[in-house]
Amino acid sequence: MSWEFSTGPVGPERGVPHAAAHAPFIDIKRLFQLRTPLMVAVFFLLAIPGLIAAWYLSPGKYTATAELRFLATTPRVMEVQRGGRETPYATFLRTQINVITGNSILAEVLERPSVRNLPGLSELEAPLEALKTVVTAEVQRSSELVTVSCSTRDRESAETILSEVIDVYLEFALKEEATTGGERLNILVKERDAKQTELDLLLARIADLQSQMSVPAAGGAILQSDEADLYRENLVREELRLAEANALIEELTASIDSVKEYEKQSPNEPAFLFGVEDRVNADPRVVGLRNELASAEAEFALRSAQLAPQAPQRRIAQRNVSSLQASLARIERQARTSALRAVRAEFEHKHEATRVEAEEAAAQVSRFTSLLAEYDQHVQDAAKELAEIEKLKTQADEVQSLLRNIRREITEISLESNAPARVKLASPVYVSPGGPSHSKRKKLMLLVLIAAGGTSLGLGILLERTDQRVLSPLDISMVTEMPILAAIPHASEDRMANSDQIHSLTVDCPNSTSADEFRRVLSRILYPSHDFAKMGTVLVTSPIQGDGKTVVACNLANALAEANRRVLLVDLSVRRPNIEARFKMEPAAGLSEVVLDGESPETLVRSQSSDNVWILGPGMNPDELVGKLGSGEMVRFLEKAEQEFDHVIIDTPPLLLFSDAQLLAPLVNGVVVVAGVGISNMGMIKRCLSELKQVRANVLGIVLNGLRGTPGGYLHRNLQLHYDAFSEREGGAFARKMIEVDPKDSAEPPRETPSA
Repeated sequence: MSWEFSTGPVGPERGVPHAAAHAPFIDIKRLFQLRTPLMVAVFFLLAIPGLIAAWYLSPGKYTATAELRFLATTPRVMEVQRGGRETPYATFLRTQINVITGNSILAEVLERPSVRNLPGLSELEAPLEALKTVVTAEVQRSSELVTVSCSTRDRESAETILSEVIDVYLEFALKEEATTGGERLNILVKERDAKQTELDLLLARIADLQSQMSVPAAGGAILQSDEADLYRENLVREELRLAEANALIEELTASIDSVKEYEKQSPNEPAFLFGVEDRVNADPRVVGLRNELASAEAEFALRSAQLAPQAPQRRIAQRNVSSLQASLARIERQARTSALRAVRAEFEHKHEATRVEAEEAAAQVSRFTSLLAEYDQHVQDAAKELAEIEKLKTQADEVQSLLRNIRREITEISLESNAPARVKLASPVYVSPGGPSHSKRKKLMLLVLIAAGGTSLGLGILLERTDQRVLSPLDISMVTEMPILAAIPHASEDRMANSDQIHSLTVDCPNSTSADEFRRVLSRILYPSHDFAKMGTVLVTSPIQGDGKTVVACNLANALAEANRRVLLVDLSVRRPNIEARFKMEPAAGLSEVVLDGESPETLVRSQSSDNVWILGPGMNPDELVGKLGSGEMVRFLEKAEQEFDHVIIDTPPLLLFSDAQLLAPLVNGVVVVAGVGISNMGMIKRCLSELKQVRANVLGIVLNGLRGTPGGYLHRNLQLHYDAFSEREGGAFARKMIEVDPKDSAEPPRETPSA
């Protein structure tokens, strides 16, 4: 049977993993079964106006096309000089497209009589802007062709406008090409003559300077002598020597200062710098005293282990250790002071020797620097003359390079004057036969459908993620592994359950699906697990108000009574008692008098129309009864009631609103949790079960109350199949009278018929 109308356990007991541990982002089946009506409504609400708008905003148009070919092999097209940089062919094509669709060409097209007199165009306030919207051009990939097109509602208008655009552009291109070539040739000839004169002057100046050079040069550089190299080598060596001496002086000065700082400190502290402690440790006096101290400490340890603390020998050994420790400390201080003085004297002697060496190196550096300065001044004078010559040579090379480029371009222009035109009409103006094209309209309508579908689906997903109400048994499986004891249809779905007394459906409509679902709960009460010999006391609760727990409790009591069981139905909803009113009884003494006043419950229980069912209300002091729910009197009442009756059904307030059910849950054999469809959400059910688990309550399962059919589900079909048994038994008259099958269910496949 469909998940809409199943009553077995949901979760690992049926091989389905617990969704609380592996919850998917969205349940696709639940999404479409619960949100389909809303998504369809939103889709049509957005799609219909959008399609209408797309239909009127994009009417059919005739498109005229023509193809222009731009030769890619023409030198001036491939290599147009602009500041010494080359313009790629693709950039040239994009420039021509902008020219074709630009204001200059289109304005001239509007001046043509054939275009100016077109119907509709002459009456526009801005005909140029209108023309720019209908004329387009684009490059055909991997080719030299550019497709120019014009789309209008009139076939002749499209053909006329495009023909004039092509004619105007071809005239413009040919005129521009002829004008540009002649003007550029004249400019290049004048530039060639000027550069040739400049080159001759530069070569003459270079020849004069070379004849005046008095210093030998080779390869554009002054030849160096061995004397200069020797000066530089000696200068480098002395500078390195001076740098090393200065660095050593700084290091020795820092070391002397460090030794002085150690001398100012207490000599008792070890000085691990510069090997002072190594000298102290190597002092014979220190070594001897340390050996004596080690022997004395060993003897003292032996005495301590053998003698009492006040023994004379032990005390003598201890004094000996203390005396040796004091002597060792004094000798170490003396040795450390002597070692520091010796280290400082060594550093000071080395510092003085290094200072003398640094002074000698500084004098040598000054001497060689003077010698090199005199030599460099002589070389610099000669280098200036050589630099002037090299500068003139560089200028001459640049002028020669420019002159070669100018001559090559003059040759190219002369050759191109005899070449064919660079732009040609590859394909004349053509308008496809038949009616206008609706491709734009189709694309726009498709986008509208996609946008409407995406919006409706997104809204459905958003609602699915935010709406946490329990709407089906599948929702229960997402928060708990507890079994679903029954899935009771809503009163509007089960049309056989037409009794006004919904608390007695099992009596008034015993053949209805709702009554059958109530009887399913009895399997857990009549046949408890091995941990309970008898399910005598059962507590019925729910997460919040409105879940239908009182109706479930009443029908459970009636179902047990029909099974020849003596049942006591106790109303513990002391704040809003409801059971007595449902059975049309006046409020009377009840449980509060039993617990508070010690009256016997046999004298207070009242029977109702059904046999084997007795009612016990909250009594006349319900407010005082709240504080006694966990008392010993309540325990004794439950024990006595369990002896007098086969089963005790207790209706309690909502667990998340009041603590009554949580106090009583550990005292009963089992707890039934009622969850109203569309009333409780998954978080409430999870918290309710968690609080029952904290008090170690035996939760039998969950009753899903008020189940409704969903699009794509099988609830209506299952109800019909359930009642088919009665229609066959009574020749179809019963079914025709009681069942009105929804036409939508006729297309659903048959499912397994639930057992009666």
